[in-house]
Amino acid sequence: MKSLPPTKVRPAHTTQHSRREFLTKTALLTGGILAFGLPLPIRQSPSALAAVPKSAGIRYALGLDGQIAGPIASLESGFTSGQVLEGGRPGEIAKHLETIIHEDISLQCGNTMSPAFYVWIQQALAGQSPQRSGGILTTNLGNQLLDRKDFSGAVLTEVTFPALDAAANTPVSLGIKIKPAQLSYQPGGGQIAFPQAVKLGWLASHFRIKINGLESACAHVVEVDSLVWKQEASQAQLRRTERPTVGLIQTPNLVLTLPQAQAGPFTEWFYQFVVQGQNSDAHERSGTLEFFASDLQTILFVLNFGHLGIFRMSPDPQSQNSPVPLVKVEMYCETMQLTQFPNSN
Repeated sequence: MKSLPPTKVRPAHTTQHSRREFLTKTALLTGGILAFGLPLPIRQSPSALAAVPKSAGIRYALGLDGQIAGPIASLESGFTSGQVLEGGRPGEIAKHLETIIHEDISLQCGNTMSPAFYVWIQQALAGQSPQRSGGILTTNLGNQLLDRKDFSGAVLTEVTFPALDAAANTPVSLGIKIKPAQLSYQPGGGQIAFPQAVKLGWLASHFRIKINGLESACAHVVEVDSLVWKQEASQAQLRRTERPTVGLIQTPNLVLTLPQAQAGPFTEWFYQFVVQGQNSDAHERSGTLEFFASDLQTILFVLNFGHLGIFRMSPDPQSQNSPVPLVKVEMYCETMQLTQFPNSN
């Protein structure tokens, strides 16, 4: 997307445009998504299960260190399973459970989580690998607690910031994976209250990218690939009571797409950095990526990139026959820090 001007935010439109229309008209798209409000602490009540209709829908909330961290948009995994071992004498079938496995908890969330949740992400990206306890709370649409799955000694093993597209009027979310040292299951019977909260839509088209010395070219960026930060960890490592350890951290590449006609500054940097071999630390760059709310005023998240090094430029095949051909720029990144998040001020 064309970067938002540093002192003036452009007005928004509500109609959807194709990439070609966006590039020729430079339109900004807006919209909104509904997000759950932040839940209040659990109130104990008579058994919720007896009063829940079988057709009632469910939703999830995340508990963290004894507090409600916020609503979960989707829950993809995170169950306990057993590894089955087969054996026995010829002509016989013998099976038994060999190992109990606690799967990673994968979830998607919006921008209404508690500051403690974002601090957990911030610390993980900074390499601190803090362990947390919490739980996944399952409720019906009447906010009655159906059950809860508690975890302890957990670390974040993956954080995914969404892909961005200046011509896409679509809501986005933040993804995480949690690796627990232990999991336990608790029955329901309580109730969670979801109060009204400020709802700020979070769309793929609302962002601003800056790279030091390349600001003029960054003003024309139309796409940013998703950023997936990863950290290796095993349950055996996390269960060590004296010195829990984690493995290597994988920081994602920063991949941008912009019109070829405006990519000159990136081309010059590529020639110097790759072709001429001027690629020491002094020739690497830093940058920021800002995620805006649908009002185009509120900054939701800010990512800081350290030691960026360009290593590839290639034509975007989908745009080669377009009046506005695009080019994809790929940079490695040594550090990615979360420096701002909702309610961080």
